[in-house]
Amino acid sequence: VIAKWAQTIDGRVATRTGESKWISGDRSRLRVHRLRGRVDAILTGIGTVLADNPMLTARLPHAPRRNAIRVVADTDLDIPLTANLVRTAREAPTIVACAAELHSAAITADKRAALELQGVRLLGVPTNTNGRGIDLIALLGALRADCGVSTLMLESGPSLLGAMLEHDLIDEAVVYVAPLLLGDEFARAAATGRVADSLSAGKRLRLSRVKPLDGDVELTYRL
Repeated sequence: VIAKWAQTIDGRVATRTGESKWISGDRSRLRVHRLRGRVDAILTGIGTVLADNPMLTARLPHAPRRNAIRVVADTDLDIPLTANLVRTAREAPTIVACAAELHSAAITADKRAALELQGVRLLGVPTNTNGRGIDLIALLGALRADCGVSTLMLESGPSLLGAMLEHDLIDEAVVYVAPLLLGDEFARAAATGRVADSLSAGKRLRLSRVKPLDGDVELTYRL
């Protein structure tokens, strides 16, 4: 699992209003597209889909197009039928992972049928014991067993990134740091949702590579 995000020098991935396009520069974004073209799947959360309406495809000039499986962690099956990921599901494989009970519930039958008609594959996943979100370990296991996924890229918002960190589900992090400072305490951090009341409660990473990119810096960490 490779987590990727772009941030300011002070660790913010978006302004307080959610603006994030574009923190990183052209060369950084080209590198992201190359990485998308090398992995089996790309995981994002429903929050990112609703906020950014991404495509999550590898768009590279002068290169054969290879699209990874696009996976949305969407516990309550909230994804709009108008989302780019849904509209292009027949062009690039798309999975929506929802709570197992909604995968077969009568109340979601129409929504499921409409998504499947668009080419979306639905995956029912157990929810966490606290009732908050789907079980991410079970999701990764299902992607490996049912879809043959061995490399997955995480492109998500702070909540899903924080949850993946909390469960030690990230092997590598590729971070693009732009030469920009916001200095706004309400701007959005890269990861949220964890409780770290001491430095020892943090997740320590090992820096393995530094690459300058026209003002940005690409930092590659291993956990």
